[in-house]
Amino acid sequence: MSIYYDINGVDVYNSSTYLFENENYTVNYIYYKGMRVPLNYQFVARVPETVKLEAPLYNVQISAVSAFGTPVNASINMTFDNGTQLNSYLGESGTLNFTNVPYGHMYGYVEYLGIKKSVILSGAA
Repeated sequence: MSIYYDINGVDVYNSSTYLFENENYTVNYIYYKGMRVPLNYQFVARVPETVKLEAPLYNVQISAVSAFGTPVNASINMTFDNGTQLNSYLGESGTLNFTNVPYGHMYGYVEYLGIKKSVILSGAA
């Protein structure tokens, strides 16, 4: 998985870069899991330091239950904006977890006994 970020309009492909003291910098986005995740994080370089970036990534859990409230092993078909597709089953617990999903970039459906329900995570990112 390649990760890079944009700082003041320049793509940086490694975890460290040289910054000038007392200069204003903006990290516009990071490139993560095949897509740009906007950050617009601003800071001033004062001393040698580590700058930690917090990206809007979320853990998502999809669950399916029957009309009686019991978990169902439904099939799931999900597509991420970077083109990755996932076809799987929720399992006996009726639950599947996704980690570090960029906000607003996942959609598809859950199907059980011929009934399909859409799953759309939409956001401003």
